[in-house]
Amino acid sequence: MAVVAAATFLFLTFPLALFETPKSRRVSMGNVGALFKQCFPLFAALFMYALIDNMPKFVMEGVLSYDNQLYFNALYFPAQAILLTIGLIYKPMLVRMAEAWADPGKRKRFDLTIVAVLAVIVAITLVVAGVMATIGIPLMSFMYGLDFEQFRGLCFIMLAAGGVTAAIDFLYQVITVLRRQKAVTRLYLITFGFSLFVPILLVNFTGLPGAVIGYLIVMCILFVLLVSEYIGIRMGFSKAEAPRETAPQQADRPRPSEARAERARRERVLEKRGAHAGPVVSEEARDLAGRRHPNDNE
Repeated sequence: MAVVAAATFLFLTFPLALFETPKSRRVSMGNVGALFKQCFPLFAALFMYALIDNMPKFVMEGVLSYDNQLYFNALYFPAQAILLTIGLIYKPMLVRMAEAWADPGKRKRFDLTIVAVLAVIVAITLVVAGVMATIGIPLMSFMYGLDFEQFRGLCFIMLAAGGVTAAIDFLYQVITVLRRQKAVTRLYLITFGFSLFVPILLVNFTGLPGAVIGYLIVMCILFVLLVSEYIGIRMGFSKAEAPRETAPQQADRPRPSEARAERARRERVLEKRGAHAGPVVSEEARDLAGRRHPNDNE
Protein backbone atom coordinates (compact mmCIF):
# COMPACT_ATOMS: atom_id res chain seq x y z
CA MET A 1 0.00 0.00 0.00
CA ALA A 2 2.82 2.40 0.79
CA VAL A 3 4.52 1.71 -2.56
CA VAL A 4 1.29 2.20 -4.51
CA ALA A 5 0.50 5.40 -2.59
CA ALA A 6 3.97 6.80 -3.37
CA ALA A 7 3.69 5.83 -7.04
CA THR A 8 0.28 7.45 -7.48
CA PHE A 9 1.54 10.60 -5.82
CA LEU A 10 4.61 10.86 -8.07
CA PHE A 11 2.98 9.94 -11.37
CA LEU A 12 -0.59 11.16 -10.93
CA THR A 13 -1.31 13.54 -8.06
CA PHE A 14 1.82 15.70 -8.30
CA PRO A 15 1.74 16.20 -12.11
CA LEU A 16 -1.97 17.04 -12.03
CA ALA A 17 -1.35 19.53 -9.23
CA LEU A 18 1.31 21.26 -11.37
CA PHE A 19 -0.83 21.43 -14.50
CA GLU A 20 -4.31 22.13 -13.08
CA THR A 21 -3.78 24.42 -10.10
CA PRO A 22 -2.40 27.97 -10.00
CA LYS A 23 0.99 28.51 -8.48
CA SER A 24 0.74 29.25 -4.79
CA ARG A 25 2.70 31.73 -2.75
CA ARG A 26 5.85 30.83 -0.86
CA VAL A 27 5.58 28.94 2.38
CA SER A 28 4.67 31.20 5.26
CA MET A 29 4.31 30.08 8.84
CA GLY A 30 1.58 32.66 9.30
CA ASN A 31 -0.44 31.14 6.44
CA VAL A 32 0.17 27.64 7.77
CA GLY A 33 -1.01 28.70 11.21
CA ALA A 34 -4.11 30.35 9.71
CA LEU A 35 -4.88 27.17 7.79
CA PHE A 36 -4.57 25.06 10.92
CA LYS A 37 -6.80 27.50 12.77
CA GLN A 38 -9.50 27.32 10.11
CA CYS A 39 -9.33 23.53 9.86
CA PHE A 40 -9.14 22.75 13.57
CA PRO A 41 -12.96 22.69 13.99
CA LEU A 42 -13.13 20.14 11.18
CA PHE A 43 -10.51 17.98 12.87
CA ALA A 44 -12.36 18.20 16.18
CA ALA A 45 -15.65 17.24 14.52
CA LEU A 46 -14.12 14.22 12.74
CA PHE A 47 -12.35 13.12 15.90
CA MET A 48 -15.60 13.24 17.87
CA TYR A 49 -17.40 11.47 15.03
CA ALA A 50 -14.88 8.63 15.28
CA LEU A 51 -15.67 8.36 18.99
CA ILE A 52 -19.43 8.46 18.33
CA ASP A 53 -19.17 5.85 15.60
CA ASN A 54 -17.22 3.43 17.78
CA MET A 55 -19.02 4.04 21.07
CA PRO A 56 -21.27 0.94 20.75
CA LYS A 57 -18.15 -1.22 20.33
CA PHE A 58 -16.52 0.36 23.37
CA VAL A 59 -19.62 -0.36 25.43
CA MET A 60 -19.93 -3.96 24.16
CA GLU A 61 -16.29 -4.63 24.97
CA GLY A 62 -16.93 -4.01 28.64
CA VAL A 63 -20.32 -5.74 28.88
CA LEU A 64 -20.72 -8.49 26.23
CA SER A 65 -18.58 -11.36 24.99
CA TYR A 66 -16.22 -10.97 22.06
CA ASP A 67 -18.46 -12.78 19.54
CA ASN A 68 -20.88 -9.83 19.72
CA GLN A 69 -18.11 -7.63 18.35
CA LEU A 70 -17.84 -9.99 15.37
CA TYR A 71 -21.59 -9.87 14.73
CA PHE A 72 -21.69 -6.09 15.00
CA ASN A 73 -18.76 -5.61 12.60
CA ALA A 74 -20.23 -8.06 10.10
CA LEU A 75 -23.59 -6.30 10.17
CA TYR A 76 -21.84 -2.95 9.79
CA PHE A 77 -20.04 -4.07 6.60
CA PRO A 78 -23.01 -3.59 4.17
CA ALA A 79 -23.90 -0.33 5.94
CA GLN A 80 -20.38 0.92 5.36
CA ALA A 81 -20.76 0.01 1.67
CA ILE A 82 -23.55 2.60 1.46
CA LEU A 83 -21.27 5.25 2.94
CA LEU A 84 -18.41 4.45 0.56
CA THR A 85 -20.69 4.42 -2.49
CA ILE A 86 -22.19 7.80 -1.67
CA GLY A 87 -18.71 9.22 -1.13
CA LEU A 88 -17.71 8.14 -4.63
CA ILE A 89 -20.78 9.93 -6.00
CA TYR A 90 -20.72 13.30 -4.25
CA LYS A 91 -17.03 13.97 -3.56
CA PRO A 92 -16.19 14.73 -7.23
CA MET A 93 -19.04 17.28 -7.11
CA LEU A 94 -17.73 19.29 -4.15
CA VAL A 95 -15.73 21.78 -6.23
CA ARG A 96 -18.72 22.46 -8.48
CA MET A 97 -20.95 22.82 -5.45
CA ALA A 98 -18.55 25.38 -3.98
CA GLU A 99 -18.57 27.31 -7.27
CA ALA A 100 -22.38 27.18 -7.39
CA TRP A 101 -22.62 28.50 -3.85
CA ALA A 102 -20.18 31.33 -4.64
CA ASP A 103 -22.55 32.52 -7.39
CA PRO A 104 -25.80 33.88 -5.82
CA GLY A 105 -27.65 33.16 -9.06
CA LYS A 106 -26.89 29.45 -8.82
CA ARG A 107 -27.81 28.83 -5.18
CA LYS A 108 -31.13 27.25 -6.07
CA ARG A 109 -29.13 24.74 -8.10
CA PHE A 110 -27.02 24.18 -4.99
CA ASP A 111 -30.15 23.37 -2.98
CA LEU A 112 -31.40 21.02 -5.71
CA THR A 113 -28.06 19.20 -5.66
CA ILE A 114 -28.46 18.55 -1.93
CA VAL A 115 -31.97 17.19 -2.42
CA ALA A 116 -30.80 15.00 -5.32
CA VAL A 117 -27.90 13.51 -3.35
CA LEU A 118 -30.15 12.76 -0.36
CA ALA A 119 -32.61 11.05 -2.74
CA VAL A 120 -29.74 8.97 -4.14
CA ILE A 121 -28.78 7.97 -0.59
CA VAL A 122 -32.32 6.73 0.05
CA ALA A 123 -32.34 4.83 -3.26
CA ILE A 124 -28.99 3.14 -2.63
CA THR A 125 -30.05 2.21 0.91
CA LEU A 126 -33.20 0.55 -0.44
CA VAL A 127 -31.21 -1.30 -3.12
CA VAL A 128 -28.72 -2.63 -0.56
CA ALA A 129 -31.63 -3.64 1.70
CA GLY A 130 -33.17 -5.55 -1.20
CA VAL A 131 -29.88 -7.34 -1.88
CA MET A 132 -29.47 -8.25 1.78
CA ALA A 133 -33.05 -9.51 1.94
CA THR A 134 -32.42 -11.98 -0.92
CA ILE A 135 -28.84 -13.17 -1.25
CA GLY A 136 -26.94 -10.93 1.18
CA ILE A 137 -27.61 -12.68 4.47
CA PRO A 138 -27.00 -16.22 3.10
CA LEU A 139 -23.78 -14.93 1.51
CA MET A 140 -22.63 -13.43 4.82
CA SER A 141 -23.40 -16.72 6.57
CA PHE A 142 -21.24 -18.52 4.02
CA MET A 143 -18.37 -16.01 4.27
CA TYR A 144 -18.21 -15.94 8.07
CA GLY A 145 -19.23 -19.54 8.71
CA LEU A 146 -21.97 -18.32 11.04
CA ASP A 147 -25.76 -18.23 10.87
CA PHE A 148 -26.78 -14.61 10.28
CA GLU A 149 -30.42 -15.47 9.66
CA GLN A 150 -31.10 -14.82 13.33
CA PHE A 151 -29.87 -11.25 12.85
CA ARG A 152 -32.02 -10.41 9.81
CA GLY A 153 -33.96 -7.71 11.64
CA LEU A 154 -30.80 -6.17 13.07
CA CYS A 155 -29.30 -6.16 9.59
CA PHE A 156 -32.03 -3.88 8.28
CA ILE A 157 -31.71 -1.59 11.29
CA MET A 158 -27.98 -1.35 10.63
CA LEU A 159 -28.64 -0.58 6.95
CA ALA A 160 -30.91 2.27 8.00
CA ALA A 161 -28.10 3.54 10.20
CA GLY A 162 -25.75 3.25 7.23
CA GLY A 163 -28.03 5.43 5.11
CA VAL A 164 -28.26 8.01 7.90
CA THR A 165 -24.47 7.92 8.28
CA ALA A 166 -24.03 8.57 4.54
CA ALA A 167 -26.39 11.56 4.78
CA ILE A 168 -24.44 12.84 7.79
CA ASP A 169 -21.17 12.63 5.91
CA PHE A 170 -22.64 14.55 2.97
CA LEU A 171 -24.23 17.28 5.09
CA TYR A 172 -20.97 17.66 6.97
CA GLN A 173 -19.25 18.44 3.66
CA VAL A 174 -22.06 20.83 2.65
CA ILE A 175 -21.82 22.87 5.85
CA THR A 176 -18.04 22.95 5.40
CA VAL A 177 -18.56 24.41 1.91
CA LEU A 178 -20.67 27.11 3.59
CA ARG A 179 -17.70 27.86 5.91
CA ARG A 180 -19.65 27.09 9.09
CA GLN A 181 -17.29 24.45 10.45
CA LYS A 182 -17.47 25.86 13.98
CA ALA A 183 -21.19 25.12 14.07
CA VAL A 184 -20.44 21.54 12.96
CA THR A 185 -18.08 21.09 15.89
CA ARG A 186 -20.78 22.20 18.31
CA LEU A 187 -23.27 19.71 16.83
CA TYR A 188 -20.83 16.82 17.08
CA LEU A 189 -20.09 17.76 20.67
CA ILE A 190 -23.82 17.60 21.50
CA THR A 191 -24.14 14.22 19.80
CA PHE A 192 -21.09 12.94 21.62
CA GLY A 193 -22.88 13.71 24.87
CA PHE A 194 -25.85 11.56 23.78
CA SER A 195 -23.51 8.76 22.69
CA LEU A 196 -22.13 8.49 26.21
CA PHE A 197 -25.33 7.19 27.77
CA VAL A 198 -27.71 5.96 25.00
CA PRO A 199 -25.61 2.89 23.98
CA ILE A 200 -24.74 2.15 27.61
CA LEU A 201 -28.40 1.98 28.62
CA LEU A 202 -29.50 -0.10 25.64
CA VAL A 203 -26.54 -2.50 25.60
CA ASN A 204 -26.92 -3.24 29.30
CA PHE A 205 -30.62 -3.97 28.86
CA THR A 206 -30.77 -5.81 25.50
CA GLY A 207 -27.19 -6.73 24.50
CA LEU A 208 -26.30 -6.73 20.79
CA PRO A 209 -29.71 -5.43 19.61
CA GLY A 210 -29.28 -2.50 21.99
CA ALA A 211 -25.90 -1.68 20.43
CA VAL A 212 -27.38 -1.61 16.91
CA ILE A 213 -30.49 0.33 17.92
CA GLY A 214 -28.45 2.75 20.01
CA TYR A 215 -26.14 3.34 17.06
CA LEU A 216 -29.14 4.21 14.87
CA ILE A 217 -30.63 6.54 17.51
CA VAL A 218 -27.40 8.49 18.00
CA MET A 219 -26.88 8.84 14.24
CA CYS A 220 -30.45 10.06 13.80
CA ILE A 221 -29.85 12.71 16.47
CA LEU A 222 -26.76 13.94 14.63
CA PHE A 223 -28.60 13.91 11.30
CA VAL A 224 -31.48 16.01 12.66
CA LEU A 225 -29.02 18.49 14.17
CA LEU A 226 -27.15 18.85 10.86
CA VAL A 227 -30.37 19.31 8.87
CA SER A 228 -31.64 21.98 11.27
CA GLU A 229 -28.27 23.72 11.16
CA TYR A 230 -28.23 23.77 7.36
CA ILE A 231 -31.80 25.10 7.22
CA GLY A 232 -30.89 27.85 9.67
CA ILE A 233 -27.77 28.80 7.69
CA ARG A 234 -29.66 28.77 4.39
CA MET A 235 -32.51 30.92 5.72
CA GLY A 236 -29.96 33.37 7.10
CA PHE A 237 -28.34 33.75 3.69
CA SER A 238 -31.77 34.12 2.03
CA LYS A 239 -32.72 36.97 4.38
CA ALA A 240 -29.38 38.66 3.71
CA GLU A 241 -29.86 38.38 -0.05
CA ALA A 242 -33.46 39.69 -0.09
CA PRO A 243 -32.63 43.41 0.54
CA ARG A 244 -29.96 43.29 -2.15
CA GLU A 245 -32.49 42.05 -4.70
CA THR A 246 -35.23 44.55 -3.84
CA ALA A 247 -33.02 47.60 -3.32
CA PRO A 248 -32.16 48.18 -7.05
CA GLN A 249 -35.80 47.80 -8.03
CA GLN A 250 -36.88 50.38 -5.46
CA ALA A 251 -34.07 52.71 -6.50
CA ASP A 252 -35.11 52.57 -10.19
CA ARG A 253 -38.76 53.32 -9.36
CA PRO A 254 -39.41 57.11 -9.26
CA ARG A 255 -41.32 58.66 -6.40
CA PRO A 256 -44.80 60.06 -7.17
CA SER A 257 -43.79 63.64 -6.37
CA GLU A 258 -40.70 63.40 -8.56
CA ALA A 259 -42.74 61.94 -11.41
CA ARG A 260 -45.26 64.81 -11.26
CA ALA A 261 -42.49 67.42 -11.20
CA GLU A 262 -40.77 65.81 -14.16
CA ARG A 263 -44.06 65.67 -16.09
CA ALA A 264 -44.71 69.37 -15.44
CA ARG A 265 -41.19 70.26 -16.56
CA ARG A 266 -41.65 68.35 -19.80
CA GLU A 267 -44.94 70.07 -20.46
CA ARG A 268 -43.29 73.48 -20.05
CA VAL A 269 -40.50 72.51 -22.43
CA LEU A 270 -42.99 71.31 -25.02
CA GLU A 271 -45.06 74.50 -24.69
CA LYS A 272 -41.96 76.67 -25.22
CA ARG A 273 -41.01 74.62 -28.27
CA GLY A 274 -44.54 75.00 -29.63
CA ALA A 275 -44.46 78.78 -29.12
CA HIS A 276 -41.16 79.19 -31.00
CA ALA A 277 -41.95 76.74 -33.78
CA GLY A 278 -45.40 78.13 -34.65
CA PRO A 279 -47.97 75.36 -34.24
CA VAL A 280 -49.45 74.87 -30.81
CA VAL A 281 -48.86 71.51 -29.19
CA SER A 282 -52.10 69.70 -28.53
CA GLU A 283 -53.26 68.61 -25.10
CA GLU A 284 -53.08 64.98 -26.27
CA ALA A 285 -49.44 65.38 -27.26
CA ARG A 286 -48.57 67.00 -23.96
CA ASP A 287 -50.39 64.27 -22.10
CA LEU A 288 -48.58 61.61 -24.11
CA ALA A 289 -45.25 63.28 -23.44
CA GLY A 290 -46.07 63.43 -19.76
CA ARG A 291 -46.63 59.68 -19.67
CA ARG A 292 -43.15 58.94 -20.91
CA HIS A 293 -40.71 57.46 -18.43
CA PRO A 294 -38.88 60.18 -16.48
CA ASN A 295 -35.54 58.66 -17.45
CA ASP A 296 -36.19 59.04 -21.23
CA ASN A 297 -34.22 61.66 -23.14
CA GLU A 298 -35.95 64.87 -24.05
